[in-house]
Amino acid sequence: MMIQVMVVEDEPPVQRSICRKIEKINPAFKVTAVADNGYTAIEILEKQDIDVMFVDINLPVLSGIEVLEYMNEKQIDVIPVVLSGYKDFEYVKAAFSNNVYDYLLKPLKDNDLKILLDRIMQICKKRDFEEKAQDLEKALTGFVGVEDRTRAYCMALLTLGYNGYSAGNDKDYGMLFQQLDISNKISTIIPVESFWIVDGKQINEKIIFIRKGCDPELSSLNRLVDRRGEMPCPLTIVYSREAVNLKYVYGTYEKLRNYTKKNMIFMKSAVFAYCEEEIRPEEKGKKIKNRVDRILEKCIAEGINPVIDGMKELLDMLTIRPVGHKEAVYNLRYFITKLCQEYPGNQEYFEIEDELQFVLENSSSVGEMKDELEFLIREHFFSEKNGSGDKQQIAKSMKEFLDKNFRTNITNQKLAERYGFVPSYLSTIFKSYYDMTPMDYVNYKKMEEAKHLLAHSRMKVKDVANYLGYQDSLYFSKVFKKETGVSPKEYIKNV
Repeated sequence: MMIQVMVVEDEPPVQRSICRKIEKINPAFKVTAVADNGYTAIEILEKQDIDVMFVDINLPVLSGIEVLEYMNEKQIDVIPVVLSGYKDFEYVKAAFSNNVYDYLLKPLKDNDLKILLDRIMQICKKRDFEEKAQDLEKALTGFVGVEDRTRAYCMALLTLGYNGYSAGNDKDYGMLFQQLDISNKISTIIPVESFWIVDGKQINEKIIFIRKGCDPELSSLNRLVDRRGEMPCPLTIVYSREAVNLKYVYGTYEKLRNYTKKNMIFMKSAVFAYCEEEIRPEEKGKKIKNRVDRILEKCIAEGINPVIDGMKELLDMLTIRPVGHKEAVYNLRYFITKLCQEYPGNQEYFEIEDELQFVLENSSSVGEMKDELEFLIREHFFSEKNGSGDKQQIAKSMKEFLDKNFRTNITNQKLAERYGFVPSYLSTIFKSYYDMTPMDYVNYKKMEEAKHLLAHSRMKVKDVANYLGYQDSLYFSKVFKKETGVSPKEYIKNV
């Protein structure tokens, strides 16, 4: 990278010496502008892109302090370094009130200048990295104003859990991604400066952008998902090695999402190389459906235990070998639909569809899914339903509990342990009375509290996040912006 420098010094020999020293000590720094007075310096700052400015305190027309005050007032994003003699130290102190990065004493010592340039270079690298990430995020939305013809990127889509994320999914994916520590794991196979991780459309998606020429082998990506004990839920990676510039990022992202939907393996982590021409065979789906029919024939009308055993047999069949997620979900829905047809007096399929969807989206393991589906089948097909009064009491009790404890780490599993029912059942009951799931309600309470604290207290954003149970203030800011349309800092300014 090239860092553009302006030197503001009124003595020509000293100015030339400073310029030579900067470019000699670190060739990444290029002096692209010079000025011998404060007025000319301001003109250049308004017209040219400057990254770093070395400015003398004592200048004709306008002083160095006046230049810094102007930059501060206009919020010009340039790193300022003050040049001064020993006698000017009082001026230096005044300069620091205008966000000066550092100062150097004249005549400049090579070692002092080298240390300073190295520090500034790290700042510029970080800024460049963050700006690039912002451009990539814009490109994902199809933002047409983004242009970057000089670089191309390979893309990988990471999806945690179920691809068709919906509002009914109560997993804290921000926390799950944090636990996986994706960035550190990727840095073991790709240089840190050569990849960016940004959020996808859904909160269970991350996109990795990789500079062309730094793309990893599939075997390296496979090592990321081959960590069964570490995985809170299945992780699917779809990797496209064909590099694209920003103009084509949005289209590629949509292709990767569609490919993930078609090829995701049910309840299993996997890595796929994106292939536009790949067609899944239809015959395999027919064979699975025939086996489902045989399971149903065997278990229907023989009581609860054969049905439960049949459901478990079906799950084992769908998870013991790679089966596409879409295909597996279809067969599970088919199984439940057939049960509804066998017991029409008990339940219509559409009445339990939401509960089934909740189970499919929120189960982290095959064992957990078996337990959830067993409860669903027992509750809806083979037992007397709880009366509406009982359900209302459960919903009311949950709301009271959530009102008191929403700042703590509440999960569906903790609610299940407290009330003695599986999460899907509790979520359905709560939603029927309050038109949102328990976790949606917790999030609503947190956001209302956050708005109150940001508007009426002097707490910093990170302190508000911590108070409300968010370990990561950045994740809190993203959730807040998603709910309110503005960031916490913007919200504070507007109230």
